[in-house]
Amino acid sequence: MPLVRNADAVLHYDVVGEGEPLLILPGLAMDIGPWRPLASMLVGFKIVLIDNRDAGGSSTTAQQYALSDMSADVRAVLDDLGLEQVSILGHSLGGQIAQEFALRDPNRVRKLILANSWVCFGVQF
Repeated sequence: MPLVRNADAVLHYDVVGEGEPLLILPGLAMDIGPWRPLASMLVGFKIVLIDNRDAGGSSTTAQQYALSDMSADVRAVLDDLGLEQVSILGHSLGGQIAQEFALRDPNRVRKLILANSWVCFGVQF
């Protein structure tokens, strides 16, 4: 179970397969479990799955945090894996995180796929 620390959060992530990197960001209160079957079917991709703060194997955060913090979590995982550029599939809240990450680190995003997401900046949790 790979873990990486970013500020006050410890993030759990997993990597499945080999090939072009595709990061999958789950929605609110979801962990990576439901995404594992899809990840195993995406042959030719190195799938990176992240449990967001307060979900799955990642730590719970006592303080309020914002999309910018969750974007920094993504950066910490990618840095830990040595990945300079990835395609991102963001579902629901994961789509918001993906958008924030793309705005903050545009050179690190190859493709952006948003599923059941919306635009809403400045949200705190």
